[in-house]
Amino acid sequence: MIESVTPRFWKLLLITLTTMLVIGLSLVAVLLRGAADPPRDNLTVLEFTPAGSTRAPFTLETTASGFSLMCDQSAPIFFQIRRDGYFSVAASLPDWVPFLHISRESNRLYLHVDESGHMTFRIKEEIAWQGNLETVNPVCSFQRLGDR
Repeated sequence: MIESVTPRFWKLLLITLTTMLVIGLSLVAVLLRGAADPPRDNLTVLEFTPAGSTRAPFTLETTASGFSLMCDQSAPIFFQIRRDGYFSVAASLPDWVPFLHISRESNRLYLHVDESGHMTFRIKEEIAWQGNLETVNPVCSFQRLGDR
């Protein structure tokens, strides 16, 4: 047997739907304004500048298979990817870790280093690795791998 919907229940459904629409549209507006975009301070694109140095905060960006970073005379850190779905962040021999977002075609790599030395490595804008440098406001040199 089918029961009719009461006016009170119908109003509650309309209020719930309206609230969900307002929250959903607000979330879309916030995301369109860049709330989920990764920071890009002092952007250096390694295709145009394959080697150089800079002071934190900075962001390195490349579509190459990797790059090295050396900050304040510390050992270099190598950021590398393989097209079969693995990446490595290591100071010596690669330590390959699987990562879903790596594709066989083009992969955009980002490394953002802030003033405190916190590093965020992104592959296709997805966070793959985070770590810290031992110095604050470091001066770092970088080199795209394969350009030695």
